[in-house]
Amino acid sequence: MNNSLRKLTAGLTALMVMATMTSVAAFAEPDPTLPGGGGIPEEAGPDGDGETETEESTWDALKKALEEDSSYELKNDITIPSGVSIGSNPSAIILLQKNFTINGNGYKIIYDNNESKSLFVVTGEGNTLKLDNVVLNTNSKHGVQAYNTGATVEIGGNTVINHTGQGYAVQANGGIVNIDNATVNSTGWGAVEFGMGSGITTIPTVIIGSNVSSTNENNFVVADSGTMDRIKNDISNADSMDDAALAAALNEKLQDKLMVGGEQATVTGSDGTFVVIVPEAPASDDSGDDSGNTSSSRDSGGSGESELTRQRREAVNRLWKSTRNALLEAAAGDVITAEADEADNVPTYVLLPLYGADLTLQISHEGETYTLTDDSIGAISSNQVYFTFEKVAEFDAGEEAAE
Repeated sequence: MNNSLRKLTAGLTALMVMATMTSVAAFAEPDPTLPGGGGIPEEAGPDGDGETETEESTWDALKKALEEDSSYELKNDITIPSGVSIGSNPSAIILLQKNFTINGNGYKIIYDNNESKSLFVVTGEGNTLKLDNVVLNTNSKHGVQAYNTGATVEIGGNTVINHTGQGYAVQANGGIVNIDNATVNSTGWGAVEFGMGSGITTIPTVIIGSNVSSTNENNFVVADSGTMDRIKNDISNADSMDDAALAAALNEKLQDKLMVGGEQATVTGSDGTFVVIVPEAPASDDSGDDSGNTSSSRDSGGSGESELTRQRREAVNRLWKSTRNALLEAAAGDVITAEADEADNVPTYVLLPLYGADLTLQISHEGETYTLTDDSIGAISSNQVYFTFEKVAEFDAGEEAAE
């Protein structure tokens, strides 16, 4: 299996560049056979009496390093407590205005609190937050953010990010995100946001290497409509351009700003509201055996995909995105409907807006109509990417999702 990507034409409101991917475990455990993955070596006691002591990583030690140093090395898992605040920013739990590296040695940083903030935010021209071989499990609204011009987030060294909050695992909010040799999973809006928030005037940069995996098949890299509008606002006479001219202008603006596996991702529709990219996971061996692949060529945009199949797949993707947007914009008591005869399953991200909301989603599929609410969908596992219609039928009957 190689790591090349195929760019596929989207409609007026969507862009998808998809390649096959291999399923990845949602939560990685340290390997005791690797350095730092097992026991912590003992060191001689300070009094030289032959007794040993263990250097243990704690939140207090990490906090001190975040405030005073340029790096920190994990010796064991760390849980960040609630109520933490480093730096003065109401949107950040931990604000960094300097260069900082976390060497994880395969250990976890855990943040279980559901707060409407990003866990890590790096800001300032030339400042970089680097995550190296760390497992970051976070339930914050967003996980890691590069905020504004010149701020950078680098994710690599077998780092795994498992994000279970409402928003994105990683944000390039006018900043730079570079991901290579890593796994990024999110049960929220998407794995990576190509974003320009309110007041941001710099187009972000997102660089995805060839050795990147994700469970987010349908929302790996996302640019929302607000971001695309801000990019278009910087294009003269954008409103008067035809589709082809506007797509060309958007691609010029995005030149070298969105790279996947060394290739430039392009906008082929006139709107380009969403950019969805799934990198191809590396083969497990050199045999070329793709039997472990979870996506068929019909669904993944592989070389065997016909034009009819491509159009069908893109129509299904547009259906689910518009359904999710309708749920997000709905008022209490609204009923949203989706005609899904062409769909093979229901993506998890479509159901997430039902949580805590007085909304009803009715999905029609092959003569059946399934009614879903906050009460019926139950708890969704953090590594669940989509649900079969058999499972959706269980939701309609009031049975909870399997963990």
